Amino acid sequence: MENQAPKTKESRKNTKPKELPKELTIMIVRAISHDLAGPLGAIRNGLELLDADLRAPGDDTDGNTAHDMIDLMGQAIERATAQLAFVRLAYTATAPVTAKTLRSVIDDYVHHLPITITLPATLSGGEDNDIPAQRACGLLIALKILARRLPRGGKVTLIDEGYHFLYTLTGNTIEGGGDRAQPDFLWLAQMGGTLIDTHQTIDPPIKKITGRFHLSD
Repeated sequence: MENQAPKTKESRKNTKPKELPKELTIMIVRAISHDLAGPLGAIRNGLELLDADLRAPGDDTDGNTAHDMIDLMGQAIERATAQLAFVRLAYTATAPVTAKTLRSVIDDYVHHLPITITLPATLSGGEDNDIPAQRACGLLIALKILARRLPRGGKVTLIDEGYHFLYTLTGNTIEGGGDRAQPDFLWLAQMGGTLIDTHQTIDPPIKKITGRFHLSD
């Protein structure tokens, strides 16, 4: 048996890390989300009890440092809970998701961000149709990527073209597409998704970028 030559520093540098199997990734995210959901809920309930205990009948809480701190902590818990629900659905959904559930998760997530999102009629209308799991996951991950590109606030508009979605980003500051090796991009690719900017216009101080992303069913 021939001895194999040791790997050089350059060959080790060019070796790509192995991707986790999709099923294993789902199991890991699901387990972590489950472990975090309980403590977050307990903290939220504890804050509500503490707040109720501190509030005397007829007590004016304006300017009360303790109540202000409780409010701030409560807001942080609500934000963390919304982010957790968003990530959990985006990374672990394996069955069809109702449009109502998808809207609710997106609305709660965006509520804590400095942006607004206009969803297509297929999601924002009154109908509660089922969205295939892979399409729902891909949509959530794509929205997460697009929202991150508006660090100082702005607007994301989506139009459902069937085979793909058209998106428009509007804001004073719009960052680039990001590192395609980031987990969100890798998971979007796992969902069969591609996200590409197609046009840019600048009307100071407003910048606008349009593009499209394809999502598999």
